[in-house]
Amino acid sequence: RLEAVEDVRTSDLQLDLVNSSKFGATIGKGRRLVDKCLEKEPDCQAILLNYGGNDCNFDWAKIGEDPELDHQAATPLDVFYQGYLDLVARIRDKGIRPVLANLVPIDAGKFFDTWIKPLQGQDRILTWLGDKEAIYRWHEMYSLKVEAVARETDTPLLDLRSLFLKNRHYQSLIGPDGMHPTKSGHDLILESVYQFLEGLKLHQGGSVLLLD
Repeated sequence: RLEAVEDVRTSDLQLDLVNSSKFGATIGKGRRLVDKCLEKEPDCQAILLNYGGNDCNFDWAKIGEDPELDHQAATPLDVFYQGYLDLVARIRDKGIRPVLANLVPIDAGKFFDTWIKPLQGQDRILTWLGDKEAIYRWHEMYSLKVEAVARETDTPLLDLRSLFLKNRHYQSLIGPDGMHPTKSGHDLILESVYQFLEGLKLHQGGSVLLLD
C-alpha cells in the first residue's frame, strides 16, 4: 500500500511525489480522484495506481448473518478489471503516464482474527470461506488482474508483491491486522517506489501522483 509514502521532493529524481491516496478507496473512486488531483497538479507526469486491496473485501457481517446468499466483493472481479482498463486509458488520454503496482500480500490468519469478529458469526464465515487461506487466494486474484491490465495495456508494473514474497518470513513485514505493512514493510515499499521511478526516466521538475 502507498498510504505511508509521504509527499516529498526527491533530491535525486527532482520530482515531487504527491500522495493523494484515500483510505478505503476502490477503483470506482479512482476516476474521480484522478480528475480532482490533476486540477491541483497540472505538471503531473505520471500516476502510480495501487487499487485492489479494498475492492476485494467483503461485508463480513452480512456473510455471517446468511452465508447462503450470493455475496459479492466491494468491487466484483470483472468490474474491477474493466474499471482498471478504463482508468489507464483515461490517464493516457490526458497525456499522462500511468504506472501500476500490484498488491502487497496479506496475512490471512491475522486478517481473519482482526477483521472477522465472533459476534459476526466467525464459524459461519469460516465455513463459507472453506479455510482462512481463501482470503489470501481471493486477494491474490485481484493482484493478478492488476498484472493482466499492465500486460494488456503495456503499462509499467511495480511488482510490490514479489518484493515481499521473496522474503521467506514476509509475514514479519505485515502488521497485526494482516493487511497493512509494518514500518519495515513501508520502508521497503518507499525504497522500491523511488528506484522504480528512477528507472522510468521522467523529466525533472514535474510531479508524480500516488493513488490507492
